[in-house]
Amino acid sequence: MMTVLVVVLGISLALTYRTLADTARAVAGVRLSRAAHQLASTVETGVSQRATLLRRAAADSAIHRALRATTVTPNAAAEARAALSRLTVPTDSAIPIELWTDDGRRLIRLNADSVQRTATGELADLSPSAKALGTGIVRPDSVRIGAFYGEGGHVYFGISTPVYDGPRRVGYIAELRRVTVQPSAEQGLKDLMGEDVSGRFRNATDAFWSTLAGAPIAPLSLRDSAGQDSVFEASRPGVGTLYATEAAIRGTPWAIVLELPTRGVLARTRATMLRLGMLSLLLVVVGAVASWIISRRITRPLAMLSGAAEALARGDGTRHVDDSGGDELAQLARTFNSMRDEITSARTELQAQVEEAQSAAEELEQANEQLHHAMATAESANRAKGDFLAVMSHELRTPLNAIGGYVELLQLGVHGPINEPQRDALGRVARSQQRLLTLINDVLNFARLDAGRVEYNWSEFSLDAALAALEPLLAPQMRAKGLTYTYAACDPSLSVHADHDRLQQVVLNLLSNAVKFTPDGGGIVVYCEASTDADAVFVNVRDSGRGIPPERLRKIFEPFVQVERSLNRPHEGIGLGLSISRELARGMGGDLTVQSEVGKGSVFTVKVCRSRSASLGDGHVSWTATTSEPTATR
Repeated sequence: MMTVLVVVLGISLALTYRTLADTARAVAGVRLSRAAHQLASTVETGVSQRATLLRRAAADSAIHRALRATTVTPNAAAEARAALSRLTVPTDSAIPIELWTDDGRRLIRLNADSVQRTATGELADLSPSAKALGTGIVRPDSVRIGAFYGEGGHVYFGISTPVYDGPRRVGYIAELRRVTVQPSAEQGLKDLMGEDVSGRFRNATDAFWSTLAGAPIAPLSLRDSAGQDSVFEASRPGVGTLYATEAAIRGTPWAIVLELPTRGVLARTRATMLRLGMLSLLLVVVGAVASWIISRRITRPLAMLSGAAEALARGDGTRHVDDSGGDELAQLARTFNSMRDEITSARTELQAQVEEAQSAAEELEQANEQLHHAMATAESANRAKGDFLAVMSHELRTPLNAIGGYVELLQLGVHGPINEPQRDALGRVARSQQRLLTLINDVLNFARLDAGRVEYNWSEFSLDAALAALEPLLAPQMRAKGLTYTYAACDPSLSVHADHDRLQQVVLNLLSNAVKFTPDGGGIVVYCEASTDADAVFVNVRDSGRGIPPERLRKIFEPFVQVERSLNRPHEGIGLGLSISRELARGMGGDLTVQSEVGKGSVFTVKVCRSRSASLGDGHVSWTATTSEPTATR
């Protein structure tokens, strides 16, 4: 019992930890995402303000005069420098700013001495097509923002704006800026989150990453990502697993990423679970001690009661349990003694009943022997019936075939010419002979099925080819009634494992019934369906006949049963077609079912197995087919 309690507490603590951990991760993710978007909005505001200053400078008349002049005079250059110098503030006075003509000539450069030099010693070029703007983007206000790049341990980006003289672009103002964020800003971010959170910049166009302070840094190693603007799990060397979120900075090729170590997210949850674990352990210990004390007071009387119960189970009803006292255990002892007396009395009665049951069992065994004998007699009679039907059908077919042969000879005029009334009478005899021969064949097939003497020639063949060959066999009957026949071709590569001729016989029987029971001008549709487990194919024959009443649906597959039975019925047959068809389908590992609605028609479905293992299995298993309406007419 104590072990079960410990296991239950352990499972409860594990589930509680998982719930608290999921909650902590969700809360941290929401806070990270919110802070990232706020920080991205702040950066967007700063970039927009800088873009506004650049556009104002581009509209300055001194800039326009310098760009329009063929040769820039010292006075015009000084005015243009003054206009450009208004773009600088004390905190970024070292930022280089340049004025370029539209044909690629640099006219003015401010703060050139502070520009980071390249490996060849030349100053970085701030031309709008150079590295400073890199793979940047053009904002809707025509200001171009460059991607981050690292050089000399710092991170830079370029920004430029075109200068227009009326509708004509005459030049550019470009500046190189270094990424710098005050330490107080990152500390403020940590104070806002209340966690050990870190901020990063990254290019959306490549794998370059930077800290908020403007130092290049390796990108994250992603483990699981749900996409942009969502929380994902990642790792960083020296930090380990962490949660991160990013927000795109609109109008720039950048994104800001906030990172939060996983251990910081789950630290509070683990501390809470430690306290819960200690409290649960204390409760288990207290419960164990209390259980031991209580058990010592009640186990001894229970042991005596248990010994008496075991003796009673062995048939010893003479053992008495002390029932003195007034507590619950004494009451239990008195109840046990009363029960013992009743059991002893009942045992005596039961012994008498056992003797009576043994006598009844002997009589039942004799009845079973008689029943087995009757079953054997019935089986013998059934076999005799099958043999009789088979012999009679065979004996009847011989004279019927002879009748058919003589009728053909008479129709050919072998025994002399015949007139039209005689030819009509011979036609009636031939049709009656064929009808009777068909009925006898049905009886013979039924007798073979009933006796289990039908053999199947198994093979793999194309279902589409087998079904397509049936239309010509019934085309004259369908044309005579004006029926529309539609065959939705199966996949030519779809093959089944069955008896080719038996399968065609089953579907042909269904088509013959559909022709009989579909009124003139109706329609018949044949189409295939694939089962969801890919082990079977379903061939459907749908007609637009009058349908089958629900009370007769379960009986139509029984031998000698017809939907409409009357002395003057126009439909031929003795009611064996559907019974034979279903037995043949089941003999090939499939089945034959029907769905019908009065006034709308019926759908007969033949299940055919696709593999040898499926066709040799149980043909009566349940199945589900995917609906597939016919799409082609053949």
